[in-house]
Amino acid sequence: MTGFALFWMAMASGAPFGRLSGFGLLFMLFGLPVLYKGLTSAFGGPMRHWLRLRGSHYTLTDRHAFIATEILGRRQLERYPRDAGFRPVLQEGLPGSVWFASRRADGQALMRFDFQKFFNSLDERESRIGFEQIPEARRVFRLMSAPAGDAAAAAAQDTGRPPQP
Repeated sequence: MTGFALFWMAMASGAPFGRLSGFGLLFMLFGLPVLYKGLTSAFGGPMRHWLRLRGSHYTLTDRHAFIATEILGRRQLERYPRDAGFRPVLQEGLPGSVWFASRRADGQALMRFDFQKFFNSLDERESRIGFEQIPEARRVFRLMSAPAGDAAAAAAQDTGRPPQP
């Protein structure tokens, strides 16, 4: 798509033939939206993923899992309670991930006329939520899988220290 846009813009401008005209430059501008879409498709997804991971901080307590993000100055804090429906899933790897929730497109945002949030949620479809690409994913998974009261004992077992009262 990007290659086509560059080809279109070069040919429409007439520069390869030595005929640079005002009409050709105006006609060349029609290739800009296609160029933008091509560059966004090629680099937008990986760049957005990298920015999100770079600005994410994870915290696990005996009652909640917190995900704090700061992307380009925009801060967000999400809290997920560790209740009966909390079922973590371990994704092995170096680094690994621990998933514990999912998010679907937000149809209610459309009803509130919050178009930006609605279109951002469409981009995600159904995405998994969790602690992504963390170095000790297996250990965090064990801590998350332990019942809320046993989290201190599980943490002590991992560190080799006795649990604090």
